[in-house]
Amino acid sequence: MPRKPIKALRDEQDYNLVVLVPGWFKNELIDHCEQLGTSINQWVVTALRDALRDSKGLPPPPPARVPLPGVDEQIRAWAAGERILMPCGKPAPCPGENPTHLAGFDYCDECGIRVR
Repeated sequence: MPRKPIKALRDEQDYNLVVLVPGWFKNELIDHCEQLGTSINQWVVTALRDALRDSKGLPPPPPARVPLPGVDEQIRAWAAGERILMPCGKPAPCPGENPTHLAGFDYCDECGIRVR
């Protein structure tokens, strides 16, 4: 019989989750993440966050108002003393009103991108 899960003592602290999967599944996951250019940890955290959001009936983040700025745009804005816009339409850095803290990262509530 599986053990009952223990709730986190502190919401702001990060915790490890251990999940056992067969080898073929792990290999497929590694291949998929390599194609996406992301780490397994980041992909799993994003998938879990999206699944929780869907299970609560929350809508997905709205479409971007502006594209994610590239390095050249960031350097140009820095040199000109300007602030660049993030996909939610707010100036960078865009923590949103209440950023979502998950797995050591902060996500903008409006555009859904990692801001820290």
